[in-house]
Amino acid sequence: MSFKATKKPTSELRALTQLKKLPPNGGSFAVLNDGSEPHLRKGEYAIVDLSDRELQHGELYLVQWNSGTRGIKQARSAMLNVTGPGAADSLVWFVADLCGFRKTRETAEYCGQQVPIFAGLSDGPYETEDLKSKLLGRIVGYSVRSLGNLIKPERDGGFYRHTASA
Repeated sequence: MSFKATKKPTSELRALTQLKKLPPNGGSFAVLNDGSEPHLRKGEYAIVDLSDRELQHGELYLVQWNSGTRGIKQARSAMLNVTGPGAADSLVWFVADLCGFRKTRETAEYCGQQVPIFAGLSDGPYETEDLKSKLLGRIVGYSVRSLGNLIKPERDGGFYRHTASA
């Protein structure tokens, strides 16, 4: 038996649900780039569950780097030997933009010329506890406007900063 599409879908398929209100322990984070497309688009708000920092392969998280910069990244796990020849494989994690390595529309000046900017490199490997310490929460949905409890793109003075609960 074969199936033939008779018309195009009327809406785009997205892995995240559009939310109308914040979930308990939720926050809104402005999507500032195309790194999480097609699930999150520039100009939308990622809805973050600030109580969920349990790592799961393939999920999107709001990550805060040691510099204070925050960004949306996909976590991926692997069993790899990261300690040296003959050592056993261990569980490690990598994080990257959901849409992967790509050339952006932006350029920068280098040696008097405009050169393209690329984005989407992965970062890792991380041990589980090390990466968990950088997670602010799991992305659970999106909204076209802030739903409150706005999380700023960088930790700084008066900006919102999530602190891990014991």
